[in-house]
Amino acid sequence: HLKKEHTNLDLPVISGLSETIDINNYGKEDLKNLKIAQYIISQSIRLNKSLYNYISEISFLDTNNIILYTSDDATPVYFVGYADLIKKYEPVSQIKDINNQLLINEIKRKLLFLNSFLKQVRVYKQSGSFTSIDMRYNDMIVVKNNRINIEQ
Repeated sequence: HLKKEHTNLDLPVISGLSETIDINNYGKEDLKNLKIAQYIISQSIRLNKSLYNYISEISFLDTNNIILYTSDDATPVYFVGYADLIKKYEPVSQIKDINNQLLINEIKRKLLFLNSFLKQVRVYKQSGSFTSIDMRYNDMIVVKNNRINIEQ
């Protein structure tokens, strides 16, 4: 029996885990990815509830990137690129770990950027305006606009 305040839980979907996964059978990468996803969720809630509500999916399907999908129109947000973090000459296995300070800092920084983007840009655009949002560059968000027909 769920309490009334817990009936409307709307957690982001976490995708890109092993095909066969259950409580007793999961891979080491699955556990690492679940911890990364949990950190993204908790930090986004802490930062801004509307930022948290904007994230509908956290995808680990692409092993080089963490990709978020927006809740309003399922726009992919290329959130963190592991290649950018590897420049510190760390093995990939150590980068893809929520205990890694580089990854922690990158997630916090990117969530701040995404929150600012939502407040300054996204709120003024209609749903479906963007094809993709790419945050893998340093201090820059690249937005690919959808072609929207302008009626004359």
